Amino acid sequence: MIASRILDVYLGAQPGDPVDDGLADREAAERQVREARERFEAGRIRGTRPSHRLEAYAGTYTDSLRGPMVVRRDGGRLTLQMGGGERAELEHWHYDTFVARWHTPLYRSAFATKVVFSQDADGGVNGLALALGRDSITARREAPL
Repeated sequence: MIASRILDVYLGAQPGDPVDDGLADREAAERQVREARERFEAGRIRGTRPSHRLEAYAGTYTDSLRGPMVVRRDGGRLTLQMGGGERAELEHWHYDTFVARWHTPLYRSAFATKVVFSQDADGGVNGLALALGRDSITARREAPL
């Protein structure tokens, strides 16, 4: 805002009110976050359960971009640890979709990341998919834990 004000004065332009402009930008950003969160929540199918017991999702998953990811059962929930040590609690969302609640601020967003587990033809868990920023990660299950 300060740089814009300096440029306005230097160029002889009619300066706007940087405080009002900043507040309008902030309100627009907050509205976008609120609308995105509402769309995220609206996509949830309530009253469902995972297809498997939580132990069945535990294992090492590998993606060429991110390397190994480990899903563990920790008490009554699952955790996900990325190769670099980033950790998240996985909470059931619907069916075989869980929501990652990241410990690392870098991966946090206005709402959570969906982690979707896939099955093979025999019904066993064989992979997971998630999106982190612009990266779409599809990991193949290498070994159970």
